[in-house]
Amino acid sequence: MDTLASRDEFLARTTVPVTEADEVRVRALLEDATTVILSYLGRDVLPNPPRAVRLVCLSMALRVYMNPLGITSETVGDTSMRRSAASVAGMTLTDAEKTMLDKATRRSPLRSHRIGSGITDEDRAFWGGRVAADRRYYQ
Repeated sequence: MDTLASRDEFLARTTVPVTEADEVRVRALLEDATTVILSYLGRDVLPNPPRAVRLVCLSMALRVYMNPLGITSETVGDTSMRRSAASVAGMTLTDAEKTMLDKATRRSPLRSHRIGSGITDEDRAFWGGRVAADRRYYQ
């Protein structure tokens, strides 16, 4: 699978050395981030992705690489760890990343959803007969 960001771009941004054993993990994280982004954009491929799209891909992959458990605080004495439900852990787009993707791909953040009226044919028939019988009130 082609990824939206390259391994070299990833390595240039990490602060810890990536061992040969981690190379497979780096590739998998870039593939996962690519999948999440393409799913959000509603596309199967994105040839020549804009720089902002590559940055979002790298941000997601680095976030999971550096903090796979999504830990938000940590205490060393008596070992304590904290994960917030509001924190972004894993392959999830933040609101800022979604905004960046929308702007970079000129994707409108506006969405439309079809909502049924709940009115049945039986309702229409009843109202149609009622309106016809009471037409004198509408003239």
